Amino acid sequence: MAFNKRLINTGGAAACNTDSTDPFGDSSGVALYSLDYDASDASGSHDGSPTNVEFGVGGKINYGARFNGSNSGIFISSTGTSVTDYDQDFSISCWFRFDSGSTGGNLNFLFMGGGTENVQMWVTLANGVRFQLYNSGATYKVDTGAINAGVFYHVVATRSKTDGLKIYLDSVEKDTDSYTGNANPGLSGKDSIGQYFNGTRNNFEGVIDQVRIYSTALDSNQVT
Repeated sequence: MAFNKRLINTGGAAACNTDSTDPFGDSSGVALYSLDYDASDASGSHDGSPTNVEFGVGGKINYGARFNGSNSGIFISSTGTSVTDYDQDFSISCWFRFDSGSTGGNLNFLFMGGGTENVQMWVTLANGVRFQLYNSGATYKVDTGAINAGVFYHVVATRSKTDGLKIYLDSVEKDTDSYTGNANPGLSGKDSIGQYFNGTRNNFEGVIDQVRIYSTALDSNQVT
């Protein structure tokens, strides 16, 4: 049975940051998917709709969600809408364990912003996590570099309208791109976790935990 942690308020000490949608207290936190027991958003504003996702498995923080690599995923917005405005500053973070042994060209999506902007975060063993914006035939991207299967990593991708794109792996900045323009506005899909925006391909295989979306570009101290 799903257990909704949003209902608990002891009135005592401040909540642990792992349970807070807005850990910095500046209203930058838009959504938090702890994925412990279901696909709910801790803020209550952007609950996800899961398909063939196994919750309550061993995660990095408490429990996580296992994606089977073939037909599992979570949609977190309605068609043509997005959780936040990806043409402004934003950040996406999560813990993940990639369990696929493939080193080929198959993309395994951690996150897809498919509402009206083409924002992608996907993983392969060879390139690690790639974060990219697509605009009018051009792709602007940053990569973490190669990773290992079966290991939990923490990834943060940031987009700043003044500084461009950055990606961090386990709190270390790995790559930057100076592109400060917008993402392509032509999509009409859904924001999603663990699958492509239309759910037909590129399904992630492994465990995803603590997915967060921010309306600001986190700095290196906040990432840490």
